[in-house]
Amino acid sequence: MTPVRKATIDDVELVAEFGHRFINASDAPPATLEECRTFVAALIPHPQGGVFVSERGVIAGTVGPLYYRPDFLQAVELFWWAEDGQGKPLLDAFERWAIDEAKVHEIYMSTLEGFTPPAIDVLLLRRGYAASNKTFRKVVR
Repeated sequence: MTPVRKATIDDVELVAEFGHRFINASDAPPATLEECRTFVAALIPHPQGGVFVSERGVIAGTVGPLYYRPDFLQAVELFWWAEDGQGKPLLDAFERWAIDEAKVHEIYMSTLEGFTPPAIDVLLLRRGYAASNKTFRKVVR
């Protein structure tokens, strides 16, 4: 298992490739590899961004306030792609960053219906997460 570390600008290509794999494997709207590069090149150095990488995976998210409570910070996972058992170490790094560095009050992890393996739900529940929202999507273009 490869070590997990905070991504640097030198990791843009690797993070973009993992993000692109996630997009292509899921039912997310399509994106080019170049669009992924542009996004992660802005996210990695952003003060509210948390991006962690290993040779076999990535997890990325942002921190922001609860819309009606600017003092109540939330970390929101944007994408998580893991191969070869890297999922838990990536999640560990993301949680440590969110709690210790970003000082958040809540962490939001999302899963995709029909795509995320059921074991991920079990993992998140065992780690103290609770299902809290249900999202519906309507494609209009």
